[in-house]
Amino acid sequence: MQEAALHAERFMRRMFRIFLFSLFILGNCGLLYAADGEVDFLDDAFYEETPEENAVRDPFEGMNRVVFTFNDYAFMWILN
Repeated sequence: MQEAALHAERFMRRMFRIFLFSLFILGNCGLLYAADGEVDFLDDAFYEETPEENAVRDPFEGMNRVVFTFNDYAFMWILN
C-alpha cells in the first residue's frame, strides 16, 4: 500500500514539474512575440496619428435621440 502511495506521489511531482516547465515556456513565447517591435503602443506618435474618418449621415438620428431621452427618463423615474 505504501509503495502505491509513493508511486502516486512521485507521479504527481513529475506532472507538477512538467506543468511548471510548460507554463514557463508558454509564458516566454508571448515575450518573444512582443519583442518583434512591430507596433510600439507606448510611443506617443502612435496616438497622435488619427485614422481617416468617413462622414456617414445617420438617417435615424432624430429617432435615436428621442428613444435615448425616453429611456433616460424611464430609468431615472421608474427604475430608480
